[in-house]
Parts: sequence; C-alpha cells; structure tokens
Amino acid sequence: MYKKDLVAAITQKLRDENKRKSVHLKKTIFHITDEDGNEADFAVRQQDKQVIYTNEDVANMLDALMDVVVEAIKDGETIELRGFGTLGLFRRAARKMRNVHTGDFFDLPSQDSIKFQPGYALRMAVKLHNLLEGEKSLDEPLILFEDGDIDGD
Repeated sequence: MYKKDLVAAITQKLRDENKRKSVHLKKTIFHITDEDGNEADFAVRQQDKQVIYTNEDVANMLDALMDVVVEAIKDGETIELRGFGTLGLFRRAARKMRNVHTGDFFDLPSQDSIKFQPGYALRMAVKLHNLLEGEKSLDEPLILFEDGDIDGD
C-alpha cells in the first residue's frame, strides 16, 4: 500500500467513524454608535464547528508521525504502540563475512539496526488472515476476546 492509498484509507475510516476535528472561528467585533453618539463594542463569536478530516489533514499527520519516529530512532528511543508493535534499535554483533565472488573473509564491525516486534493485534490479524486463506489448520486454537475483537480494546 502506497502512502496515497494509506491516506485515503485512513480518511475514509475517520469519516466512517464520524471522527471530526474542531475548527475554532474568530470572534467578530461590531462597533455600534447610537443617535446620541454613544458607542459600544459587541463581540460575537460563532459556535465552533466540527468538520471532517481531509486527505491533506491525514497526510500532514502521517508526515508528522514519520518525522517523530525518525527523530526518536536517531535519539535511540524505543517507540511502543500497544497492540500494533514496538520499534527500536538493537546492536548487531561484529562478525566475519565471506565475499561470495572471491571467497575472501572480512570483518564486519558491530552496528545498530532497526527491529520491529509486532504487537498482539497485529499478530492476531496475521493469524486471521492465515485462517481465512486456509493455510492454518483448525487444530490450532485461535483466541479472541469475548467481544470478538482481536486487540482486546
């Protein structure tokens, strides 16, 4: 799924669930003068509106999310989204490697790498996919929560 498709899917999901964002409107000030020359200012503020998210809003949120994740990884932090998964760094040990073309061995130094560990909801989604595709036998129990939800929320 490309970013454009992901943005469209998220926007549709927000619309289906009637998730809306608040739009705060500026107040309007009216200067009123009566026949006697008395002046008064009246401030009128319209009620805040609840509007639907646009594809541009969702794209901006995804861009911000990616920026935050990149900065967190640069700082060596671990990102944990309960039910979805954990993204973090791990240290690969130094090891000897072999060049397949020449057969020569060389040392590869230790380095940091990214590791993603899927959460429960993601693992259950894969089990459901496999079950629906017929790749898993029905001998292995599939544990769901009482409400039939796979993430337990």
